[in-house]
Amino acid sequence: MAAVDKAWKKKYCPLILPAPQKDINQNSTAALPLLKVSDLAVFSMDSEFEFGARILVGLKDHVFDVTSLKDSIRPKGHFSIYAFKDISYALTKNSILEEDVQVVGYSDLSARELTVLDDWVSLFRHRFKIVGNLIV
Repeated sequence: MAAVDKAWKKKYCPLILPAPQKDINQNSTAALPLLKVSDLAVFSMDSEFEFGARILVGLKDHVFDVTSLKDSIRPKGHFSIYAFKDISYALTKNSILEEDVQVVGYSDLSARELTVLDDWVSLFRHRFKIVGNLIV
């Protein structure tokens, strides 16, 4: 994704949520753009956003704006290892190890682990805005 459409950025990425929102993602995500993991870092230093740079993560098939966690995800924050990555595998394994965070996708997970992943997705859907669909 060489150039990201400014209208898309303004529409989908300005929201910072301080608290869980019950129906934040009730609309269909089919109209959202398809983003690869490599596209997520495009947003890290983007000063064109109305509210500054965005922090995006991939989880299962979605891309979430987790900018509200910026204190934890800042360069030396507790969860900085997750920023701009597909975190499906690492969250399911409850890991902050570099080798787990580098795993893209979730096809190698067991049925029990997929249930854990679905729980994480549910939590993220209530807490963060979905801004894209993740393709791996």
